[in-house]
Amino acid sequence: MSASIDAYRSINVGTANPRDVIVKLYSTAARSLREAEAALAAGQRADEPLTKVQTIVGGLMSALDFDAGDLSKKLLNLYLFVLDRVQESAASSKDVGLADARSVLETLQAAWEEMPAGAARPKEASLGLNFRG
Repeated sequence: MSASIDAYRSINVGTANPRDVIVKLYSTAARSLREAEAALAAGQRADEPLTKVQTIVGGLMSALDFDAGDLSKKLLNLYLFVLDRVQESAASSKDVGLADARSVLETLQAAWEEMPAGAARPKEASLGLNFRG
């Protein structure tokens, strides 16, 4: 069964357009932040969802093209803000601004959702992430 799921994920990501992949990454990161917020509010650790956010945001950072203009620098600062909140929360096992980090990612997701599907360049979707698990 696991092989079937892996095959489906591979096809799903392999055939998605770059915009949809990035939207999915933002959505997954925001969902993971909500999971972390809930776990920390219940007095539990949130290592797994916080690590997932770090992986996704790190991948998004690695895809930035700083030769393309000022937008990449602005995105880098937003990603660093998110990572700072995630790392502080992971280190202290307390929610240190995760809602603010989630708000940043959800705002970026909404902006990408407004973009026409064919407008994203392929380079923007090569994020160096393993979507299969």
